[in-house]
Amino acid sequence: GFSVLVRDIAGNPATSFNGPVTVSVAAKDGKLTGTLTVAAVGGTATFTNLQFEKTGSFSLTVAAAGIAKSSTSAVNVAAAAPAACKIVTQPPRSVGSGAAFGFSATLVDRFGNAATNFNGNTTATIAKNVAAVGTLGGTTTVAAQNGVVTFTGLTLDKAGSGYKLTLAGLNPTGQATGTIKVAPGQAARLVVDVQPASTVTAGAAFRVTVTARDAAGNIATTYAGDVTVAFVANPGGATLGGRTTVKAARGIVRFTNLTIDRAGAGYVLRYGDGSRNVDGAALTVV
Repeated sequence: GFSVLVRDIAGNPATSFNGPVTVSVAAKDGKLTGTLTVAAVGGTATFTNLQFEKTGSFSLTVAAAGIAKSSTSAVNVAAAAPAACKIVTQPPRSVGSGAAFGFSATLVDRFGNAATNFNGNTTATIAKNVAAVGTLGGTTTVAAQNGVVTFTGLTLDKAGSGYKLTLAGLNPTGQATGTIKVAPGQAARLVVDVQPASTVTAGAAFRVTVTARDAAGNIATTYAGDVTVAFVANPGGATLGGRTTVKAARGIVRFTNLTIDRAGAGYVLRYGDGSRNVDGAALTVV
C-alpha cells in the first residue's frame, strides 16, 4: 500500500479534506485490484490492500474531485510465486515402456504471468494414470531456468493408453500434457502364466500358457518367437506328448494338448526359445 497527502494550492496539507480519493494504473495494460477508492482522513488517504496482476513497470495515478491528479514514480512488478504451468513442448503421443522422453513447461503465477524470476526445483508427476499402475521414472526433478522447466529423461513403465503428466505442487489450474500411450518393450523373459493342475492323469491332455514379458512385466506383444517345452526333471522316464513347439501370437504361447505318459512325482517342464527359459511348477502324474 501507500499513502496520499492532499495539499491546498499553497502546498500546505489540506487537513480539512475528508473526501474520496481513487487510485488507478496509468498504463492501459496494467491491472490493479483491491480497494481503489478510500476516504481521506485529515487530508491523508491510505491504500492498504492494492495488488498488481500484471508484470512490468507501472505508475499509479491518484485523483479526487476538484483536485489535480498526481502520479507516482514507476513501480517494477515481478511475477508472484509459481501456481500453475503451461505446457510448451508436448511429450510424444506414443513411447515404449522404459524409453526416455521429455517435455517442457512454463511456470506462471496465479495471474498467468510467466514466473521468469523462478529458478527453483520442479518435479514432474503423473496427472492421469492408467489403472493406477504406472510409475514415472528417470530424472523427475529438475531446476527451472527463468521459469521454464525442461525434462529430458523421463520414463513410463506400464503399458497402456491415456497417461498425462503435470508438475507437482501446483494448484488445479496446472495444465496437464496431452495423452501418452505406452507400448510394451522387447521381450526380456518368459513367464508361465497358466499352470496345469499340480496333479495330472497319465496320458490326459493338459494346458499351459507362457507369455513373453518386457523388463517392466508387460506382455511383449511384438514377440512372435517359437517356444519349445521339454523335461528338465523326468523322474518316471516318461515321454512328453502333444505339440511341444508353439509360435507366440502377440507375446502369448498356448500349449493346448501336452501329455505325460508315465506316473511319477516331481516332473518339471522347461519352456524356452533358445535365449530365454522358464521352468513350470512340479507335477505329479497318476
